[in-house]
Parts: sequence; C-alpha cells; structure tokens
Amino acid sequence: MVQALAVIGSVAAVGAFYVVVPVIGATYRRFRGSRTITCPEVSQSAEIEIDAMHAAASAAFGPPALEIMRCSRWPEREHCGRECLAGMA
Repeated sequence: MVQALAVIGSVAAVGAFYVVVPVIGATYRRFRGSRTITCPEVSQSAEIEIDAMHAAASAAFGPPALEIMRCSRWPEREHCGRECLAGMA
C-alpha cells in the first residue's frame, strides 16, 4: 500500500513538473529585460523593467502578478498607480 502511494505521488510530481516548469520558463522569458512603454500619467515614453522572477513564480498558480522593479520616471513618479501594467498580463 505504501509503495502504491509512493508511485502515485511520484507520477503526480513528475506530471506537475512537466506542466508547471514550462509555464514558469515561458513567463520569465516574456517579462525579462527592459521595455519602452507610454506612461499613462504623463503621456510620455518611459523605460520599465518588470520583476520577471516574481511574475514567473506567480504564473504557476494563475495569471502572472506583475511588479515594476525599475522605471525611468522614478523617483519623481515612484508612487504612481502602475496603470502601464494593465495590458501586459
């Protein structure tokens, strides 16, 4: 009985690995690096960098949670509403 549960657990773990790891990898590749966007608050271009590791880790459980690590409009606009992230997920 214990061996059967071990086998079932192993199969479930391998299956999860082959489903979750590709999702995490694809999300990380999608959001890594910097990108130029139009800042909705000032209607001018800005360069942002999204926390790709955080987005990838959160994508394993649903839609990626996006957070900005760096923005060329900071520090003067550091407390903005982050509306620029709305269409990215």
